[in-house]
Amino acid sequence: RQENISIFAFTATPKDKTLQLFGKRRTDAPGFEAFSLYSMKQAIDEGFIIDVLKNYTTYETYWKLHQVKEDDPLVEEGKAKAILRKFVREHPSTIKEKTAIMMDHFWNHTERQIDGKAKAMIVTSSRKLAVEYRLAVDKWIEENGANFKALVAFTDTIEIDGKSYTENSMNGFPDTQTAAQFNNDEYKILIVANKFQTGFDQPLLHTMYVDKNLGGVAAVQTLSRLNRVHPDKTETCVLDFANEAGAIQKAFQPYYQRTVLEGETDPNAVYELKRRLIDFDLYSQEDAHQFCLILFNKKAGHEQLSMFLDPLVQRFKDELEDEERKEFRKIMRQYVNGYAFLARIIPFSDQNLEEYYQFSRHIVRLLPVETTEMPTYIQELVNMTSLRISTTSTGEIPLAQGQGKLDPRTISVGAVTGDEDLDVLSSIIEALNERFGANLDEGDRLFLEGVLHELRESPAIQRSMDINEPDDVKRTFDHAARDIIENAWESRLEFVKKFLDNNEFREDMLGMLFTEILHNSQLNEEGKIRNLIAQGESKTVEWKSTVRYCIKTERNKVDYVEHSIVKTVAAFLNTHPGGTLLIGVGEDENQKGVVIGNSQDAFKSDDETERHIINIINRDIGDLWSVYVDPKAVEIDEKRVIKVKVDRSPNPAWCKKGDKLLFYVRQGPSSKPLSEEDAEEYIRTHW
Repeated sequence: RQENISIFAFTATPKDKTLQLFGKRRTDAPGFEAFSLYSMKQAIDEGFIIDVLKNYTTYETYWKLHQVKEDDPLVEEGKAKAILRKFVREHPSTIKEKTAIMMDHFWNHTERQIDGKAKAMIVTSSRKLAVEYRLAVDKWIEENGANFKALVAFTDTIEIDGKSYTENSMNGFPDTQTAAQFNNDEYKILIVANKFQTGFDQPLLHTMYVDKNLGGVAAVQTLSRLNRVHPDKTETCVLDFANEAGAIQKAFQPYYQRTVLEGETDPNAVYELKRRLIDFDLYSQEDAHQFCLILFNKKAGHEQLSMFLDPLVQRFKDELEDEERKEFRKIMRQYVNGYAFLARIIPFSDQNLEEYYQFSRHIVRLLPVETTEMPTYIQELVNMTSLRISTTSTGEIPLAQGQGKLDPRTISVGAVTGDEDLDVLSSIIEALNERFGANLDEGDRLFLEGVLHELRESPAIQRSMDINEPDDVKRTFDHAARDIIENAWESRLEFVKKFLDNNEFREDMLGMLFTEILHNSQLNEEGKIRNLIAQGESKTVEWKSTVRYCIKTERNKVDYVEHSIVKTVAAFLNTHPGGTLLIGVGEDENQKGVVIGNSQDAFKSDDETERHIINIINRDIGDLWSVYVDPKAVEIDEKRVIKVKVDRSPNPAWCKKGDKLLFYVRQGPSSKPLSEEDAEEYIRTHW
């Protein structure tokens, strides 16, 4: 921690870990609270937002089952119920019935609100349902002679009954215009699947029809699309077909007046989890110690790690029963995620705990997960003629006065993939969508998560990094990635088609994945830089010969040379997923990609070089942004290369050039300035 750096988090819905990491300790009780507060209740009382829980109606869907025969096979109850609920929710009869309730309500109540300008949103649980609802709403509008239209928002392409649907084709204009078109009077209904559920600002939005399970922060963020004020808007309305009133009340209550974290995460929990793992008598502390001797040995590589772990994975398969395997995996994931969180707050000094964490986080990814197929014939049990949708509650959902309480983060659940991986993959998806209009969605992110995992565990790539030249490493990586992606053509056909048909899309994606593999590899910094150079310049990698010395004029401290550094940093700050600038690598045709070092800049030391880079960023972009920039000098062939790692900034970064302010973004391997109008639109859609 730097004593001279302050970090602030602004949020309307603080999570438990946010309060513990950023909040101040409470003086009246154990736990944490915000440094400053403007509560939801105060904002409602002072008229800055509208209370979205004043008019809230919930519905329940009922259906009957056909008579079950004595010889019907047994099925697992939980999964059977899930399949039945999904079948009923997506059945045409259900969609038709719910659409009728929604549209009758809109026509008879909502449409006349806000001086006749009111709009509504239908929130669905899947892209397929969004398409089905759009078709049903269009049919209702036609049959009833209504004088308004509906729009739909979802990503990628959906196939239904042999016909393809996209947001563009259904709306009749590019998806980038959906929000702007919804401002027009003729469009009254917006049907969404994930899109527009956070950050969407439309004051004329009066009513929300919810057909998606919501909970916690997601419920608050989604329903808060309604809370924007308008001079003629006095109320909002919600019809909820998927959630109980009590669940919505529970989600909103912690954020209503004062949010505090009661207590803090118990560090003893990780010791208890480790004890439970040891009690399985499967992996000992000595196993963890021996693994760490290999892991932190710079001469050892992936092959040695695999040779050590493979027999232990087999032991997991051989010595535990199905239920024991499930329980062991769950506890180990809890231990990995719990230790990773607490280590940010508490300076653990227990080497055994750290060793077991390092061992656990590597082996838990390799432990196989059993899958069970559920017969879909149980859908035939549903008697759809008995379908009935009934109101279960109506009126205000009250919130209690006083502080809302969040329980401290419990070390009890967690996914295999950490927050960092999710952020990286989401950034890669967003970067590909920005440049290519690829419409990649959550399903594609999950697919890339699997691809990234396979690439990280690939013996061929690890072996290549250990023994091959960087050019050969990149070729091995590209070959492995292509095999993994092309083999998924049956399940991810649209993604694979984009990958094969568009060379620039393919190269951008492979470059970003390769960079991520490099950052997390066991290569030393020299090896990582050589591999980055072998990859070539791309959206996320650029080279510069010097910081301030002009090679052509042989002059030092040249403004436009420094500006070329600053504009590249600014472009990385403004573009997902950030990037890496290498200074001391030849740019012209004769020396392109050759390590030449930065001695011509005539800095006295590496520290002076790194400070100068930060200083020109502070000068031309601002202090707020230099915290996302990490310059580091690395020796290669007795020359110094400055590796400048730049994270994507949470705030737009403008860059000074003389008396002008310019806004740069990455376009392929180049940093390009946007016009003022384009920059404003880019900022509006990206922050």
